[in-house]
Amino acid sequence: MGYILNQKYFSIKYSFYSYEDITFGNLDNPNLFARIGDKITGTFHVLGYSYGVPVFSLEGIKNVLIVLVVIIFIYCCCNIIKNCKDYSSIQLNAVIFVISSILFNLFIFILTDNFVARYFVPVIIWIIIVFAAYLNRKAELLWEKIVKLGIGVVLAFYMFIACMHTVQWVETIKANDHRMEAIAFLKGNNYSFGYSTYWNGNIVTALTNEEVELANILSPETMDYYMWNTNKEYYVEGYHSRKCFIILTSDEVEQYAECPVILGGNIVY
Repeated sequence: MGYILNQKYFSIKYSFYSYEDITFGNLDNPNLFARIGDKITGTFHVLGYSYGVPVFSLEGIKNVLIVLVVIIFIYCCCNIIKNCKDYSSIQLNAVIFVISSILFNLFIFILTDNFVARYFVPVIIWIIIVFAAYLNRKAELLWEKIVKLGIGVVLAFYMFIACMHTVQWVETIKANDHRMEAIAFLKGNNYSFGYSTYWNGNIVTALTNEEVELANILSPETMDYYMWNTNKEYYVEGYHSRKCFIILTSDEVEQYAECPVILGGNIVY
């Protein structure tokens, strides 16, 4: 189903990697062990690991919990396999599916050049099944009950800290405040289509629910299209016939101050 949706619908409308774009990489560059390490550390980043943060901080505590979660996951997998007779066939099949999916995706990502840490998200999210299966098993011995209680506490604390960190980041960073002012101006002056570099283009399009559509360009100097993750229709001649604009950051304006687009354009905001 995922393949059909990806290949037969989304890839027709949007530009992104499809299954045909996956290629085997050169295992010597970087070397095989570096590739393996890179993919394994990618799982930590998916879970929220942050580097360069103080140990005694919210992010630092979260990092410690992430390491514990990975250790707990490995322990739960080993325990379930060892005591497979204590689990139902549905639970075992689900756990085998999760483990197989993680190993298969690791194998593919190691051999190919198409890896980004977030690609692990659809697989890693299924580790919840492993935790649920383990915690659902009735513990007979006292030490087993203590271990289960400890695992439950760690997982709950990790989820709480991760949520708190996300809330803290959203409330303090306010990453899109400066964009919202520009968006209000564009809407108020009936600008609905324009051009921008990637990290502004897609974000503004998403924030406005496509009321303001931005086609991506590599730079204002060349105005070459960068179609990644955008609607292919934006780049079709005649798609938009009304007034359009180019939106740039102050750094981009300074960097490309001498290019024709900036020299010949009218500054409206």
